[in-house]
Amino acid sequence: MGQPLQKTRRWRNPERRVTSNVDSAISFSPDGRQFVYQRGSGSVVEIRIEDADGSGDRLLANFQGAAADSMPGAAWSPDGRSVAVPVWMVDKKPGNILYVVSTSNGNVRELYSGNREIGRPRWLPDGKLLIVRYRSLTIKSPLGSSC
Repeated sequence: MGQPLQKTRRWRNPERRVTSNVDSAISFSPDGRQFVYQRGSGSVVEIRIEDADGSGDRLLANFQGAAADSMPGAAWSPDGRSVAVPVWMVDKKPGNILYVVSTSNGNVRELYSGNREIGRPRWLPDGKLLIVRYRSLTIKSPLGSSC
């Protein structure tokens, strides 16, 4: 189960719970009024948007057949019209997919798929390019050791 998201206004004010069951890093909209995050359970990963105060929770998209234990987080585009989100689809080959999801209607577009694990994407300020970290899922053993 995901972690709660806490909010504090100033150093000495108490924390206030904004939302629960956040399973990834969050990303704020360009105007700072909303945030996006991933929530997973079993083989379903949801992309959710909430207002910064924790109200207005809505499901943006969900992915059936996804690995709920691999959610590095979505990234909101600089123009606010889409989020980029990596999802590991366990029933697809290749299964590591980078999707772009429209924030207005939830339309999903596959941007990249491969066999390498995809980290949390980052948009360049002009919104024309994404930078992602990826790594090979192949485990290599040093010479002379046994697996």
